Parts: sequence; C-alpha cells; structure tokens
Amino acid sequence: MLGFPDLESLRAVDIGNLYKNPDDREQLLGTLEKGEILQNYLVQLRRNDGELIWVEDNAKGVQDEKGEVLYMEGSLKDITEQVQAEIDLRRRDAILEAISFASSKFLRTIDWQESVQDVLSHLGEGADVSRAYIFENHTNTEGVLLASQRYEWVAPEITSQIDNPDLQNFPFEEGGFTRWVGILSQGDVIQGHIRELSRSEYEVLAAQDIQSILIVPIFVGDVWWGFIGYDACRAEREWIPMVVDALKTAADTLGAAIQRSQAEGRIQRQLRHLDGMRKVDQAITGSFDLKMTLNIVLEQVARQLNVDAADILIHHPHIHTLEFMVGRGFRTDALQHTNLRLGESYAGRAALERRIVHIPDLSQIDNGFAKSPQLKNEGFISYYGVPLIAKGKVKGVLEIFNRVEFHSDTEWLSYLETLAEQAAIAIDNSVLFNDLQRANYELTTAYDLTLEG
Repeated sequence: MLGFPDLESLRAVDIGNLYKNPDDREQLLGTLEKGEILQNYLVQLRRNDGELIWVEDNAKGVQDEKGEVLYMEGSLKDITEQVQAEIDLRRRDAILEAISFASSKFLRTIDWQESVQDVLSHLGEGADVSRAYIFENHTNTEGVLLASQRYEWVAPEITSQIDNPDLQNFPFEEGGFTRWVGILSQGDVIQGHIRELSRSEYEVLAAQDIQSILIVPIFVGDVWWGFIGYDACRAEREWIPMVVDALKTAADTLGAAIQRSQAEGRIQRQLRHLDGMRKVDQAITGSFDLKMTLNIVLEQVARQLNVDAADILIHHPHIHTLEFMVGRGFRTDALQHTNLRLGESYAGRAALERRIVHIPDLSQIDNGFAKSPQLKNEGFISYYGVPLIAKGKVKGVLEIFNRVEFHSDTEWLSYLETLAEQAAIAIDNSVLFNDLQRANYELTTAYDLTLEG
C-alpha cells in the first residue's frame, strides 16, 4: 500500500514523515495513549514514491497490567478512490450550484459582462482550482487568429495573469498552439498535466506555474467564440468526466448569455440606425442647404459607426475632380483644401473604380497620402473611402478615418453603404435644385428680353 519494497525499508523510515500533516500523528498517538480505541480515522499518508493516499486507520493500544501502553496494533485501509469520488461529487455539486447562480445572474441583465466576474468566481471556487479565466478569439488586420484574456479569478496566494502582456493578442499558430484550434473549434476540451503537452505549450503554461489544465470551448451559436480555462497550480490534478461535463455546461451557459447579449445589442443598434436614417431623410427633404445636410450625414457616420473623423468630397464631373465639402473630427485642416483628380489618392481610386477602398494600416503604406506631414499629425491608422453613387453617376466620396486599429463587420459595412447612398441622394437633389434654379433664371431672363424686344 505504501510502496516500500520490504519491511526493513519501511522500518528505516521516520514514521512521522509518512504523514502529510504531522498533527494527525500527534492526535492519533494521544488518543491511543489514553487507552481509547481509534475507529475509522481518516488521514493522508505519503507513499514511498511521494504520492499522497487516503487511509482509514483502526487501532488500539495494548496495555500491561499497570495500564501502560506496550505497543499498538491495528489496520490501515487505502480508501483513496472512495474519498476522491466523494470530493469529485462535492466539486460537481458546487459547479452545478455555480451554473445555477450564473443562469440566474445572466437572466437578470442583458449585458453578460456585468455578471461574468461573479460567475467566474463561483466556478473557480466550485471547481476548487487555482485559476479560472476567459479568453476571447479575434483576428488582426491580416486575418490571423488571436486570443486575448478578458476575465480572470484567482485563488488566494496564486499569481494573477490578467495583466500578463503575453496573454493579450496571443497568436495560436505562431505561439505553437495550432493543436488547440483544431480541438476547441470542434467542440472538444483540452485537459491534462502540462508535462505531457508539447514543448511550445509547456513553455507558455509552465511560466504561469500551471501543473494541470482544463480548457473548455465557448460557442456563441455555431461560432467558436473563445474558451474558459481552469488551472491547477499547487499540484497535478485529474479531470474526471462528471466534473468536465459540468464545466462544459457552464461554458454553454456563458455562450448562451453572450449570444443573448449580442442579439439585444443588434436590436438596439438597428433602432439607433433607423433613428439616424430618419434624421438624414428629414434633412434631405426639409432643406436645400447641402452643407447642412451633409454635416448631418457625417454626424450620423461618427455616432453610429464609431469613427474618429470623416469628410465628404464632391465630384465635379465637367473637370473630373473631387473637392472637399464638409468634415468633422479632424485636428488639423489637412484635408480641407483637398482637390483631387479621379484616380488620384485613395478617394480618387474609390470614385474612379466605383468601389470601397479600405486601408487597414496607413503606416504600412508608402505613398504621399499616408506620409503627408499634416496628415501624419492626425495619427490615423485605418481608412475607408466610399464612392457616393446616385442614378448610376458618381457624386462624391465619403472618407472615414480611425486613430486606432479597427475591425468592421457585415452589419457595420451595410450601414456605411446605406449612409453613403443617402449622402449621394442629398448631393444629387442639390444638383437638381441648382440646375432647376439656373434653368428658371435663364428662362425668366429670356422672357424679359423678349418683352423688351
């Protein structure tokens, strides 16, 4: 049971060193010396190979005629599996309670992020781990899959990793974690002792004092959103199926909460977008002041699309140029004197090619536009140029700038195109109104001249 090769080897060991907790031995001896019988006493002993086991100790002291203890006799029974099973059951029940807590919390609020820290704390404590944390997947401007730690709970005396820069924008492939992508994206878990993992995985995890790890994927709908991880730092740990299943349920609960929050967010954004379109429509139908109307368009662009700066260039078809009309969010007047030929610079390309021009990182582009001294002072990172087309003709270009790395999605691009269409209609209406005024003036002048003649 204790793994010693023979009795002599066992006798050569200091018995006190076999006890995980020395106080257990002192308490045991004290009981027996009083003449009491020790029954079903649970204690942890250390085997010859260092492994800890649970034993049930039944013993009594054999006394002489004077009542003095001559020796002790009894038996030890290895009940490690039984005790571990009870521990695992308690852990599973605690995890299920945490899941119930999470469900209740998430139902009370639309924004899952308001409750996630409390939920993570309950899960970490319930699973009896050193750390519990959430990573979210995302991509960089080149489309490389990254993961960043968003939330973390740590047990007492365990080092936090939430501020570890290595765990932000972590590249799966370059970091040697390609295997994780294949496993987690299929809905399977990663578990085990880190000494059994690949060298690249071991180096990253060992630096965080992890001995055993469990990683459970989080899905939002059918999309692999990220993962929730659990670390054992004090000792290696086996992850039994019923505990893993409970923690997978926790990940499913979190994924459902994120999906609900995203759906509500989309509804709110759509309502804001409709309100923005209503204001633009009112400006188009209620005023012939083109600058005022286009400024309202830019106001909605900035507010609804969360951009740092934007401008609108007007197309003069007779001379094939683009001229600055209105702008907002700029620190300098760098673009207020813009006068471009079609095909020149990004705006000219957007107009000539009749397509959106997107530059995700202006610092990587070697041309006059990106390196203009005045424009450099703006600190722009990304750029969008959107052609404004009405009745098949280019009316201008809407330019959008951001000073931080920016990632768009289908919904964002769709609303951008809708605002661009409204801006094009506003310009077209203004041109028609001006042409009508000019035609009316010419007709009136011709009529007056006819009367005079």
